[in-house]
Amino acid sequence: MQEPIFILDGAKALSKAVRAFGRQTLIQRCQVQRACNIAERCPKKHVASVRRTLRKAWELDDAAEAERLIRDLACTNAIETCKARSAAS
Repeated sequence: MQEPIFILDGAKALSKAVRAFGRQTLIQRCQVQRACNIAERCPKKHVASVRRTLRKAWELDDAAEAERLIRDLACTNAIETCKARSAAS
C-alpha cells in the first residue's frame, strides 16, 4: 500500500498532527498558499511577475532549472528591497 500524501498550508500544528500517522508520512506544502504568502510580501508592482515565475518553476520537470528560477527570483527581490530601503533612508 502506498503512503498517503497530505497537502497542507504550512501550519506547524497541522504538520505535527499529520506526523502522528507515521514518521515517513509525506507532506506537501500547498503551492497556492505558498504563492499567496510570497505575494503578500512583494511590492505590488512585482506580484504578477513573481506569480508567473513561481508557476513556471513549479511546472518544470527539471528540478535544477526550477531551483535556479526560484533562486534568481529571490535574489532579484532581495536586490529590489535593498534599493528601496536605501532610497527611503
